[in-house]
Amino acid sequence: MKRVNNRQYNKIILVIGVIVGVAALLYMFTLTQANRRLVSKNADLQTEVTAVKRDNQAIKENKVHKYSAKNLTLASTSSVANINTFLKTSFEWDFTNWSTRQERAQKYATPSVVKKMIGNLNMQSKSTQSYIKFLKKDNVYQKINSKHVYVENSDGQKINGIATVNSSLIDGNKTTSHQIQWYHFTYDVQKHQVIQITPVSVN
Repeated sequence: MKRVNNRQYNKIILVIGVIVGVAALLYMFTLTQANRRLVSKNADLQTEVTAVKRDNQAIKENKVHKYSAKNLTLASTSSVANINTFLKTSFEWDFTNWSTRQERAQKYATPSVVKKMIGNLNMQSKSTQSYIKFLKKDNVYQKINSKHVYVENSDGQKINGIATVNSSLIDGNKTTSHQIQWYHFTYDVQKHQVIQITPVSVN
């Protein structure tokens, strides 16, 4: 009787062992499959990141080629002067002219473009007046180190191009920030205004 019980006990242990073994194999298989999917996803993501970096570099290189100064036409040459003035009005200021940028820029760009680049200043608000006093007191100003405008051949109606602006923000004669910005713009030759402008990332 005792021998029979031992046999049954051994069978039970064997069955449990088989179940545990199968469960372990299934778990390992599932884990392996999950790891493979994760590795695959990571590889796909890395491929996408590499492609984006490659595309951005190509865009950066093509911009200067596509919008080179060689493509300037007689019609667009005079327009570039207005675009440069608009950029200078937007990016170069101190306490004496910061508050008039919006009004001065409207000569060279549509209201929506001016709002995007400069904002919508309310000269009657206390906050605006306080900010002007702050600029004067702390000698805060922004200057343009360099700027470039590249345009396509014009169809006589509109000009598309790329503008780059290298600027520094000075606080008490100490540079607090430095930035290089790229913009894609559209200039209306008949209106003599920038009608569309969009920041471009080349990082």
